Amino acid sequence: MKTLLKYFKDHFTNDFNWQLHLMVMLFCFVCLYLNFFIDWWDIFDVQRVEGNFEDDILDGIFRGRLIYYGLFFLFYSFAYFGTVFISIFFTKDWAWLRNRQFWIVSVIGIAIIAFDIGFYWDDDLVKLALPSELYYFGSRSFDRLASLFTNVLPLFILWKVTQEPKEHFYGLTLKGGMLKPYFLMIGLMLPLLIWASFQPDFLAQYPTYRDYGATAFLQVPEWVTVMIYEISYGSDFISVELFFRGFLVIGMVSMIGKKAILPMAVLYCFVHFGKPFGEALSSFFGGYILGVLAYYTRNVFGGLIVHLGIAYLMEILAFGQKSL
Repeated sequence: MKTLLKYFKDHFTNDFNWQLHLMVMLFCFVCLYLNFFIDWWDIFDVQRVEGNFEDDILDGIFRGRLIYYGLFFLFYSFAYFGTVFISIFFTKDWAWLRNRQFWIVSVIGIAIIAFDIGFYWDDDLVKLALPSELYYFGSRSFDRLASLFTNVLPLFILWKVTQEPKEHFYGLTLKGGMLKPYFLMIGLMLPLLIWASFQPDFLAQYPTYRDYGATAFLQVPEWVTVMIYEISYGSDFISVELFFRGFLVIGMVSMIGKKAILPMAVLYCFVHFGKPFGEALSSFFGGYILGVLAYYTRNVFGGLIVHLGIAYLMEILAFGQKSL
């Protein structure tokens, strides 16, 4: 833990520009406000679904159309490159504008995450592959698993082409990693998670597992369908960490160094715009912290442990509460 604290001390002592960070946070918070607190359904005359721009406008109007993917690309480009230009302005590092490799690789990366988030053909694939009795269970499971093909596979191809970093696939290495402190972080979070598990809002959303009649149709114990879903659920977090802390931080170090952290944190926040406001807000700070750690350790396993640990603890606590 002392080593991790030293990383943060070094980062905030040597690399923290309070004007830049304040402006980036202001940019992010204004976007959060626009997403969650503007009556977009009245402006566009659409049905209110979740009360945010992503769910009610992007998903509500354009899902299922080819333009859906392009809108996500523009949406995420605004988040990422908006932060890049703020960083350029406050650091006066105009050479960043002439870094051709950065612009090409980052645009490809935004295209990958837009394709991953905007991928809407999974329902059709499930309908073709599974009987109708397993459609809802299969769709929910495959939706989590699909990122291995829509995110991780394109990232692997990009890494093979660029070979940055050369020694490992965007932080998938234990070299330089100290895993014990991350388990300690989860332990520190446990009391808060236990408290949250007693809240109605928590139990309305968790566990994310739903049976949808799959156990009866397959004639298997329910733990089998639980395991199928939870493995799929966990694979989604692998994709998230590999893209945001792996590709957007570790993969960008050779091109822009520590300046990679802030744009990643803002984009990570934007990806949570379809989540509850508190989760989206905290994702900026959580993404920033994990980004700093990924930069110093050059591996993503720490973030992956925290992500998976908290996610599965929330599932276990919710199962426990509903079994009482």
